[in-house]
Amino acid sequence: MIKSFLGLSLLIFSTCNGTMVETIQDENKENVAPHSHRHHCTKPQENLETSILNLIRTITQAHKEADITLLKKANSIFVNLDYPDQAWNEIVKKENITKWHFQKSTKDIVGGWLFFPKDTNDLWDNLYTKKRLERIDYIWSFAIAAKYRHALAEYYLAHTLDQIWWRYHGDRDNKPDFYKSLYRRAFEGFKEQSSHPDVLFIRAYDLSDCPYYAVFNKYSSYEEARDLFRQMNTPRGEYYALKLEIDHPKILTSDFIPSEQYIEANRKDLIQKLIKIGQNNYGPAYVLAYGLDEDPEDKEYHHLENAIRAGDNTAYISLARWYNEENANKAKKYYNKAIKYGINEAYVIQGKELVGDIDYSEEKLDNLYQQLVEQKLSKQEFEDIIQKAFTFFNQAGENKDLLGYYCYARLCFYLYKKDKHRMEEKELKDLYITPYFNALIQGIRLGSAECYHKLKESFPSTVKEVINKYGAPPQEDLWIALDTYK
Repeated sequence: MIKSFLGLSLLIFSTCNGTMVETIQDENKENVAPHSHRHHCTKPQENLETSILNLIRTITQAHKEADITLLKKANSIFVNLDYPDQAWNEIVKKENITKWHFQKSTKDIVGGWLFFPKDTNDLWDNLYTKKRLERIDYIWSFAIAAKYRHALAEYYLAHTLDQIWWRYHGDRDNKPDFYKSLYRRAFEGFKEQSSHPDVLFIRAYDLSDCPYYAVFNKYSSYEEARDLFRQMNTPRGEYYALKLEIDHPKILTSDFIPSEQYIEANRKDLIQKLIKIGQNNYGPAYVLAYGLDEDPEDKEYHHLENAIRAGDNTAYISLARWYNEENANKAKKYYNKAIKYGINEAYVIQGKELVGDIDYSEEKLDNLYQQLVEQKLSKQEFEDIIQKAFTFFNQAGENKDLLGYYCYARLCFYLYKKDKHRMEEKELKDLYITPYFNALIQGIRLGSAECYHKLKESFPSTVKEVINKYGAPPQEDLWIALDTYK
C-alpha cells in the first residue's frame, strides 16, 4: 500500500542559523542543480513511493533553508524518474490530487502537486506571513510546479512577480509578456475545476482586492466577488466574504457608508459572525474578531487563544503585542512561542517595536535620536536600543525572514547618515558601510527585491557581479531564468 504523503507536508518553517557578515568573494554557495542520473526501477510501485517520499524531504529542506539549489536538485531527480502510468495513477488516486486542464500525463499531475507549496493559503491569509511568498524558494517552487502546468502555481507565480513589479515600476501596461501569458494560462487551466475552492478564491480576489494586478477585470465588482467567496463553501470563503462586506459596506446598501461607521453600528453582530466562522477551525476569523472587539478581556483570553487552538500560531504575535507595554516578560514568552512554531517574522516585529517600521519609515528613529540630542535618553540607552534591534533583525535574516536583512541594512544606513560628518572614513566603513553592504547581499540570497533595489542605489558598481552570482532581481529579469528553466 502507498502511504499518504501529506503527513510529510511542506509546512516546515526555517529554523536554520547563518552568519550575517559575509562578502560576495567569500560566498561559495552556487544555485546550480547538480547532475542526476536516470533511475532504473525493478519494483515500480514500491520504488516510486520511496522516491516521492525522499523528494518531499528534499523539498521540505529546501524551504527550511530557502535554498533553490535543493529545489532544482529535487526537480532534476523527479524529471528522471521512469515508472509506468499505473504507478503514477496510484499516487494521484491515493492523494486525491487535482488534475489541471493542461496537464497531459499523470506524472505532470504529481509533479505539479509535489512542488506547489502546500502552505500557500495559510501564508497568504495572514499579514505577518504573506511576505514569505516572495522569498526566492517560493518563487522557484511556483515556477517548477508551473512547468508541470499546475494552474494555481501559474497564477501565484504571475501574481507574486506582478506585485513586486508594480512596487518598483508602477507600470501596469508595460510589464513583461511572461506575466500576462502566465495569467492567461492559469485562468484557462481553471476550466475543468471551476468549483474548486482555490479557483473560486482567485476569481473573487481578482474582482475585489486586485486592482493593480487584475487579469481580465478592469473594474472591481465587490458583489460578484462576495458571491464567489461564498460559493467556496469553506470557512475561508465565509471569512473573505464577510471581510469584503466590512471593508466595502456599499455591497449591502445603495447608500455610501464608511467602513468605520458600518463596524461601529454592527460591531457585536460582526464579532459573533467571525466567532462562528472561527469555530470551524479557521483561526484568522478569531484574529479579526480580536481586532474589532473593544473588550480587553475578550481580546486577551478568548479570541486570540481560540485562534491558536484553531491552528493560527501567528496569534501569538498579537498576544505578545497586546502585552508589550504592560508585561515585557509575557510579551517575550509569546514572541518565543510564535518563533517555536516557525513564525520567524516575530523577530522583525520585535526589532520594529524598538526602532519603528524602518522598512519604510524613519520617524521613530528620528524621535529616538532627538531624545539623545536633548539628553532625554543617555548614549548607553540609545546604543542598547539600537543593538537589540540589530540583533532581532539579524536573527530574522538568519531564520530566512525576507525583511530581516533589509531592516538590518536600513538601520545601518540610517546611522551612517547621522554619523558621516563626525567620523573618519575608515570608521564609517567598518561600523556601517561594510555591514550595510553585507546585509544587502544576504537579503539578495533570499530573493529580497528591497535589497536588490538598495544595492542598485548605494553600490551600483557591484550590481553586475551580484546578478551574475545570485541571479536577476524579481522586479526585473528573474522571469527570464524562470521561463527558460527546464
